[in-house]
Amino acid sequence: MANTTALQYAVSGLSGGQTYAFQVRAYNKYGYGAFAASASVQTSQPPAQPAAPVVSVLGSYVKIEWTAPVDNYSPISGHGYQILIAASDGTFREDKALCDGVAQASVGYCLVAMWDLRGPPFLLTYGTLVRAKVLAANARGWSAPSAANVAGATIQVEPTAPAAPTSGAATGPTQLDVRWSSLALIPAGGSAVLSYNLQYDNATAATTWFDVIGLSPDSLVTSVIVSTGVVPGSQYAFRVRARNIFGWGPFSDVTYIQAARAPDAPLAPVTSIDAATGGLVISWQAPNNAGSAINAYVINIQHATAGTWHTVSSCTGANPLVVTCTVPMADLTSATLGYAFGNVVYVRIAASNAYGPGSWSPISSSAGATVASVPTQMAIPTLDLAASTDAQVTLRWTALTGAAAGNSAVIAYSLLWDQGDATRAGPDTPLMDSLATSYLVTGVSGGDPYRFTVSARNVYGPGASSPVLTVVPTDAPGKTGTPNVVLTDAT
Repeated sequence: MANTTALQYAVSGLSGGQTYAFQVRAYNKYGYGAFAASASVQTSQPPAQPAAPVVSVLGSYVKIEWTAPVDNYSPISGHGYQILIAASDGTFREDKALCDGVAQASVGYCLVAMWDLRGPPFLLTYGTLVRAKVLAANARGWSAPSAANVAGATIQVEPTAPAAPTSGAATGPTQLDVRWSSLALIPAGGSAVLSYNLQYDNATAATTWFDVIGLSPDSLVTSVIVSTGVVPGSQYAFRVRARNIFGWGPFSDVTYIQAARAPDAPLAPVTSIDAATGGLVISWQAPNNAGSAINAYVINIQHATAGTWHTVSSCTGANPLVVTCTVPMADLTSATLGYAFGNVVYVRIAASNAYGPGSWSPISSSAGATVASVPTQMAIPTLDLAASTDAQVTLRWTALTGAAAGNSAVIAYSLLWDQGDATRAGPDTPLMDSLATSYLVTGVSGGDPYRFTVSARNVYGPGASSPVLTVVPTDAPGKTGTPNVVLTDAT
């Protein structure tokens, strides 16, 4: 350097992080004096790039923790750090109100409330990884930003709504067994549940709620017996919610639980005739079980004339899951029930649970099933002259319905004949057995008498045969006798 009378000198062009030695000597007109002892100076630069911060959950807070990097010969203390947190749009932002790296430089971490990160400007949602970067500063300036953490704290929230409560086995006339499922960690918002709050309303409108447990003090039970003020047969509404460190989540759907009693009366049963078997089919709807599962039905059939009610062994209703049964017609026509052809059958039903049988249903309709029988006797078949010749005949008859059919569908008509043999007792050879109401008989001989009868059959059996129809097909006239010739005088 050039000579100078100044007592200080700025040296430029030095490299950061290097050690330099300096000596000073005086100069006058007689020359240079001796050098003073040397002094060493090490140059500085901004801090090295910090390592990625460690981000973790601490209660309801996110802890962002960093390690001081190499300061490059200029202390970081007094200058501090800058903490950047990633927002929902991916940009890294500084918010000194949440994490002031300068003020918290001495402790090496800051605590950020989880709910602050859920609001603006960060707007982080449940399950999002909280990512942060750190920059360090000294007298020489700011370091490069660190890499962001790739693991650590995720955003936690209030619990979701639990599933609706259910009624347990201990529900009875004077107590309600209310149960619900605990929330796993993820439905619980990522934070352990601290309390469940069960509420009830004794009105079906579910508008005025009262706390059962869990508001004060906390409670982690998932079932409770409610007995105070429970009225048999009354219905109560229940809902439940969960709380974690972030607060209460929403309530579950509402469940209605009824204090048990005997079941309600079913609606009037419906009766019909099974066309395949001829039995009386009784059907009904399961009534409200009044808080206790139905374990049986009692089916009564009224005596046709005496008016008394009887339970038939063929239709006990012992299976609570089956709401239909069939009574054989033989049971109806027995002395016990006394039904005859055409009588309307009257039925009533009662349901039973652990608390006994309920009230009887209304009696089945007077328009219900009527007792059936075999069909009535068929009318004599008719001969279709237009469709008959000396070699074939066409027969027709009228189908039976309703009472004439025995109140049961006809399944076949049977046509019998005697094949032109007058010595036979009557028609006994089958021609057809079907639902047809006409038949073409071929291969008949003119002049021979043929006899026919028809009968109808349903599931109860065949009805009586019709009167006999005798048919004699036409034939050519026979040979005449010898003519008698008489002579007379012509006049």
